[in-house]
Amino acid sequence: MLSFKLHFITPWRTIELAAILVLLNQGPHYGYEIKKEFDEMVQAQWPLNTGQIYSTIDRLVRDELVDSLGKDDADRKQYAITSKGEDELRSWLLKPVERSMFQDEFYFKVLCARKMNFVDEQEMITRQRGLIMQNIMALTKLRRQLYEQKNRNMLLMIEGSLLHLEADLKWLEIIDSEK
Repeated sequence: MLSFKLHFITPWRTIELAAILVLLNQGPHYGYEIKKEFDEMVQAQWPLNTGQIYSTIDRLVRDELVDSLGKDDADRKQYAITSKGEDELRSWLLKPVERSMFQDEFYFKVLCARKMNFVDEQEMITRQRGLIMQNIMALTKLRRQLYEQKNRNMLLMIEGSLLHLEADLKWLEIIDSEK
């Protein structure tokens, strides 16, 4: 048995809430404006449904993290972050992010394959390696585009992702060497 408690990785809902608070921290916004700015911030790499934004904002208003300011001249409902929302955002930003290999689906697949002596384990690993290589190529292409756009913030995210993928490739090499 493990002698430490596993922490769960931040669910997408938390990231979505934080994204809305971050954008509202920049000033009042209406719903679709949040969607556009989020897509721009992440280079349209993460989906954020416009309809979901409004239901999430409703919860944020209910929890007093966001205020509804009424409608602007174009008849769009404007929202702003509250001081309670700013405190919550600050708290989220300062909280360390727990990483746990035990919650990675592929790590668990390897564990299961080994437990049952899965005859196609090598094929499973080969397919995973292929997917990792595809992701590396896609991120490398995106990195070139972002470099031309001088988008340093997203470039740092891409570099971190590439380093994780390279580590995964190394891990697959270790698995291969243990056969």
